[in-house]
Amino acid sequence: MPKRRTDLKPDKNGRYFRQLGWKMAADFTTRIQPEFYLGRVLEPAQVAYHRLGLLWDATLACTAAKRTRAYTLQSAAIPPQRF
Repeated sequence: MPKRRTDLKPDKNGRYFRQLGWKMAADFTTRIQPEFYLGRVLEPAQVAYHRLGLLWDATLACTAAKRTRAYTLQSAAIPPQRF
């Protein structure tokens, strides 16, 4: 698995950004990573970078919990078979 980039470097326009997550492209055949622009000043961009990472971790945890709960509810809805 590739290492996550932790250093911030500005793009050619001087904006700091972070690519995080995946979404479907307009053609619905490819996935792309959206870019979150964090500003042009390094210190506030570092804070935004960290907060965005915390938000993303919470989103992943919530999604995993929902999947686990849905699986548990789905398996509980299937009555046991008697032979």
